[in-house]
Amino acid sequence: NYQQASMGVSHGKPKLMHSMSFLSDFSATSGIPMEEVVGHCKNWMKENPTGVMENKCFLKYMGKAFPDLSKEDIAKIGEHTFRVFDANGDKKLDFVEFMVVYNIITWKDPKTILSKIFNIFDVDKDNLITKSEMERVVSDLAALFKDPTNGKECLSKAFTEMDQDEDRKISRDEFVAAILGDNKYSQSLVMTVMELFMYNK
Repeated sequence: NYQQASMGVSHGKPKLMHSMSFLSDFSATSGIPMEEVVGHCKNWMKENPTGVMENKCFLKYMGKAFPDLSKEDIAKIGEHTFRVFDANGDKKLDFVEFMVVYNIITWKDPKTILSKIFNIFDVDKDNLITKSEMERVVSDLAALFKDPTNGKECLSKAFTEMDQDEDRKISRDEFVAAILGDNKYSQSLVMTVMELFMYNK
């Protein structure tokens, strides 16, 4: 019973089942209907009885979402995608972390969405993207690009568009501003990455 459920501790994270009040708050802030949130939580607990999803399970999930990709490609893509979901960096996902990104398209504020996408490219989590980081991510996500050559060209031009102060690093604000500023290559690069979060819509 969700109303009687309480939060314990499992592997250093809250153990779910969440209370109805918690799920109600999440529904209100995310804009996701309460019935849908409860359904997702029930499914989460069925698939993840401890309340958390490990990276290995996450890769299986990615494999089902992208059945045409090889295990090698799934492993590369999964590494970067997992980083976006794993908000506290403990290499485990709880229900809230998963749902926030799983339903990223439902967020109405584009800055919120783009801030999450920024985390894919911020490999070392220092709130800055270097060109080498962007090159690594684009290389690992090559399977998502119809033409990998275009992906590399897009990367180079997108980095120039984003690096407004020309310090060879992209801040979160620069990243968001470049995409909202109607910069063609920045938008193209991000829209390709967004496919990772749109397959379930």
